[in-house]
Amino acid sequence: ILDVGAGWGEWALALTGIIRNHLIQLPCAGSRYEIFSVECDAEHFDSLRFNYGTAQIDGWLYRMALADKSGWRRINKGSISSDCCGASFSFGGTFKDSRVLAWLLGMWHLVSGKTDRVDTSTLDLFIQNHLLTTPQFLIMDVQGAEELVLKGGRITVPSIDYILIGTHGTR
Repeated sequence: ILDVGAGWGEWALALTGIIRNHLIQLPCAGSRYEIFSVECDAEHFDSLRFNYGTAQIDGWLYRMALADKSGWRRINKGSISSDCCGASFSFGGTFKDSRVLAWLLGMWHLVSGKTDRVDTSTLDLFIQNHLLTTPQFLIMDVQGAEELVLKGGRITVPSIDYILIGTHGTR
């Protein structure tokens, strides 16, 4: 299971509970499962690490972002508005279905010093370097950067059995 934009681990916690308690049969979770969580926001990552330890989740944590290109990106730190609860790319992605609003929001965060620099990887390279095999289940809640993540997964996305994408807009 690959959880991109993992936040504080809400999906990892929920899926771990479902799998451990056999509440429903997940085809992708046999007797052995692993959760790989990717989160770019430092505060959320600290909460994610705490929740993994408390719930004894079998998995790996990565503080970075997935995008259409490997390298680095600026992110807006913390809550970016009342409509969105997590970090987002300062320049790229969308906000309220608008690339212009995302760019303006990024400029405001940059000028006010509320940005952070994070390493990025494409989904294809991340899977190749860390998972070694295509995950059966992809969960993604990346605050408007969904299209960028999918573009970076051109090779592997068609092979993923289940994809769950959390969005804040209609695109």
